Amino acid sequence: MIRLVIYRGLCGLLALLGVLAGGWLALQSSLSLLPGAAAPGRLLPLGPHGGFYMAICGCALIGWGGALFHAALRPADSRGVGTSTSLALTLLAIYSLWAWFSGDLAVLGHQLRWAAALALVTALGFLWLRPPVEEEESPQRMGPL
Repeated sequence: MIRLVIYRGLCGLLALLGVLAGGWLALQSSLSLLPGAAAPGRLLPLGPHGGFYMAICGCALIGWGGALFHAALRPADSRGVGTSTSLALTLLAIYSLWAWFSGDLAVLGHQLRWAAALALVTALGFLWLRPPVEEEESPQRMGPL
């Protein structure tokens, strides 16, 4: 039972973070489209194409957050959301380590390694804590009608 509570909390927390981050990304990209506004990206210059992709990522994060909210409310019905979230977090960790190793984002220092470690721990949490498969009753087990 405690595993289910932790799983629901993990889904809810990541859903909230995803919706907030996605809204921020979409808003910042939208604000950059105003006349005379600077291109988004203070830390890393993105240019107009980067701002467009930032908006796309923001919208995707909002949708993913909605799926995670559903998984927090009905975890047994949405086990696949946790599994696909685990896969996405693992890919994020691989990309973060690749960017850190290449040195292209040296301005971020060791933040990429910490982000990768946090993503992998969270991915393991989604795999270890996901609810068990509920067996459906087959017509033979229900007895005579």
